[in-house]
Amino acid sequence: MLKSISSVDKYLPKHSSPADILVFVIFIYALICAATAAFFNTSSPGQTISKSVQIPGGTVGPLKIEKDNTVYDITLQQNVSISGDWSGLDVEVLNEKKQTLFGFSDELWAESGYDSDGSWYENKTRFHMKITFKKAGIYYLAISNEMNKNSRAGKSIHVEAKPKNGSAMFHYYLAIISMIATIIIFQFSSYKQKSKV
Repeated sequence: MLKSISSVDKYLPKHSSPADILVFVIFIYALICAATAAFFNTSSPGQTISKSVQIPGGTVGPLKIEKDNTVYDITLQQNVSISGDWSGLDVEVLNEKKQTLFGFSDELWAESGYDSDGSWYENKTRFHMKITFKKAGIYYLAISNEMNKNSRAGKSIHVEAKPKNGSAMFHYYLAIISMIATIIIFQFSSYKQKSKV
């Protein structure tokens, strides 16, 4: 432990306080977490699916998973551009026998209006979900759709499934928490040094 602290010391100005050393160590840890998250968010070798299904839905696959705990990024996209339209999308993950294992869902929509700044328009046309296949095997994605009456949304749903190196969310959270801790400790240390003057 003493050896590791002294090795950190040589990268810091002389007469650095313990707080300065702690800030430096946490900052480096935050950078490592951010780099790890970025790596996990990149694509990895494996089967990629890109297919469109007609509403009200259909089944996509087979998706062959070679290794246990393989992470996939699932993206669904539908053209929802007219204000007032919405589309509810449900995804069920099926095993080789097409039995439901788990599912997830989200809504796509378009809205417009007026406020003090004038007219505004917002819409959501896609959503992402990262899922982990715990066991290697054959899987399918069952897509179903429900829209509001007289909806003018697109009549097809585009589905993409891409393998990733891992789940980055945990490491992103660690990086953010570490950076916040770095700022707090730095500010507290600066305040204590000023109060001594």
